[in-house]
Amino acid sequence: MRKINLQDFCANERDIRFYLQSPFEKDGTVYATNGHLLIAVPANEYPGAQPHVEGKHSALAAALVEKAFSGDDEFHLLPQLVEPPKCRECEGTGVADYDDGPEDCLACGGSGYERFTVVAVGDTTFAAHYIYKLRVLPGATIKPNGIKAPAAILFTGGRALLMPCKV
Repeated sequence: MRKINLQDFCANERDIRFYLQSPFEKDGTVYATNGHLLIAVPANEYPGAQPHVEGKHSALAAALVEKAFSGDDEFHLLPQLVEPPKCRECEGTGVADYDDGPEDCLACGGSGYERFTVVAVGDTTFAAHYIYKLRVLPGATIKPNGIKAPAAILFTGGRALLMPCKV
C-alpha cells in the first residue's frame, strides 16, 4: 500500500499554530491536521513523527476522533467530484509571490482551489477542496455527524475527521 503524505494534511508554514505544521505522535497514533481536516494513522506505519509539544491539543485530537467514530451511523462513499475550481489568485498553483518570494497563496491557503465551493453529504456540507483532497485515502468512506461536529472518515490504514461548513 502506498504511504499517504501526511504533511499534505498539516497547516502551512504561515499558520501561527506552529504545532500543526508537521505530523505529531501521541500514544501510538500519528496525527496530521490543519485544524479543519485531521488524519490519524498508526505510529508504527509512520515512524519519525515528533511527540506533540502542545499536550492539550494532542489529547483533544484523540478525543475528537473517538467521539466522531462513536455511534452506529452508516458510512457513505465519498462524493464523486470533478476537480473543484482553481484559485483565481494563484491560477491553481497554490503559490503566489507577495514581493518577498514565492509562498503559499493567501487566497487558497496553498491548496490551489477556490475555498468557498461546498458539497453536500446528507444534510451536511463540506468544503469541496477538502473532499477532493481526501481522494488519496484508500477506500475512504464518510459518516457526517451533523453541522456542528466533525465527520468521521474511515479509510484503509487509518481514520480522519473533517469539519463541516456552516453555510
